[in-house]
Amino acid sequence: QHFSFVPLPIQESIEKDFEAVGIKIQTKTSKLVVIGLYRSPSGNEDIFFSKFEHLLSSLTNQSQVFVIMGDFNIDALDNDHHSTIRLVDLLRSYDLELLVNSPTRVTATTTSAIDNIVTNHLSVAVHVVNTAISDHYGQEAVISGIQLKREPKIKQTIRDLRPENIAHLNTSLSKGDGIF
Repeated sequence: QHFSFVPLPIQESIEKDFEAVGIKIQTKTSKLVVIGLYRSPSGNEDIFFSKFEHLLSSLTNQSQVFVIMGDFNIDALDNDHHSTIRLVDLLRSYDLELLVNSPTRVTATTTSAIDNIVTNHLSVAVHVVNTAISDHYGQEAVISGIQLKREPKIKQTIRDLRPENIAHLNTSLSKGDGIF
């Protein structure tokens, strides 16, 4: 198998405040860390920012490509809200930014971008997808330049042409042993 999947032990998770799960996907030539993140609207924002900063510090110190996707419950469309300003400032301190800038949750009374994607990889195309199965839209991140496709298995037959094997073949052929 050309892939290995290693769960990441994220110690920072605290229910409602900062819930995270992660996996490292590795091939012979590439590594990618994917983190799923959730912060409840009733979660403690100070705890969220403290834990998120610790996670970002840890990920950036490891010098590997990472993608963080999830429900931050902070509206990226509301540029004047203190939570959005705080999140954007934190990300900028790591040379990162929120990639989703269109609505991810639309209700009869609100339109917000509370679900988002953050990555340190430069070639990422982000799309918001209305899946019609939730009150949140889905996010898709297409990452270019990282080879994570499964390589096809190649079956290779190699004949062992050592002199003793050639001699055995000649003997079998001369006797008509029925090997064919």
